Amino acid sequence: MPDGEDFYMGPIPLGYYSLTDLKLGLIHIEDIAECNDAMRVEAENRARLNPTS
Repeated sequence: MPDGEDFYMGPIPLGYYSLTDLKLGLIHIEDIAECNDAMRVEAENRARLNPTS
């Protein structure tokens, strides 16, 4: 996504929060950072459980 939008838009399809919540200002930058951290941990755990090599 342009201009780093994936940082705050990435968690939306995964259900961490909604676009409406984001637009209304109900989500704080700290919440977004926590969601991104959780997404990274989840991806790492999946990669470790399903190695491709």
